Amino acid sequence: MSKSISLSISRLGYNATLKLFGAILFNPSCLNVSPYSTTVKKLTIDSSINIEELNVIVQDWWQGSAPYITFNQQHLSGLCVRIYKNRFHKSGKNIKVLNDDEHGSVYYRYRDCINKKSITNKLGAFSPKSFNKMIDTVKKIKATNELGINVLRKHNSENSKNDNLITLNDFLYGSFLEKKVEENQKTSDKKIKVVTRNFANLLNLPIKDVNSEMIKKWLKQKERKLSLRQLNAGESRWVLKPSTLKEAVCTIRSCIQLAKEQGVILDH
Repeated sequence: MSKSISLSISRLGYNATLKLFGAILFNPSCLNVSPYSTTVKKLTIDSSINIEELNVIVQDWWQGSAPYITFNQQHLSGLCVRIYKNRFHKSGKNIKVLNDDEHGSVYYRYRDCINKKSITNKLGAFSPKSFNKMIDTVKKIKATNELGINVLRKHNSENSKNDNLITLNDFLYGSFLEKKVEENQKTSDKKIKVVTRNFANLLNLPIKDVNSEMIKKWLKQKERKLSLRQLNAGESRWVLKPSTLKEAVCTIRSCIQLAKEQGVILDH
């Protein structure tokens, strides 16, 4: 995991940082020219790193050696943002986000004043336009621990009202992808492709509506109608390899199970 970067996150500062990342990756000759040089100076000083270390962090992130870059909020201890490379693409000599509503995830870590345990909570998806709301939530949590826990519960409760609207596709490219990236960066994209390729007709359904009968129906469609001669000859009853079918079912099952563990659905 590469070293974190300290950044006082604002829309202007964040956008300048993304432009700097694009320059590091695709146009390094301009790093000594303003405004890139100004952003480099600020990032390296605030993060206590040099330009060589910053370059390594960005290169590792883009090449997949590090699953995400962490931005520690400089003026609010414990608040950080993780931005994932697979949410971005190359555009000329810059990098552009695929979905402006979700660049990554926001986390807040604090120590419980009663049991002294360190607690890390995911506050939601990160986008520059919604980050100020996250900061307001953290400030309320920091006011007092007890009040903060109640606020966080309210925050999560309000978010849960929209959980019934979360589609399988949204969950796949959100929480499920994040979990698989943490487990194994190399296989995370493969897991997503397995589900999207085999269950394309389910992607736009609310995840709460995806059930075992739909999976059984999908399996039924993969069966071949064999004659007695074909059966006696030992031909496969499936149009796909059994290992391929098993992989598809196990992968979508793990996705639904994660949704249950995270409280998006009650059961499956």
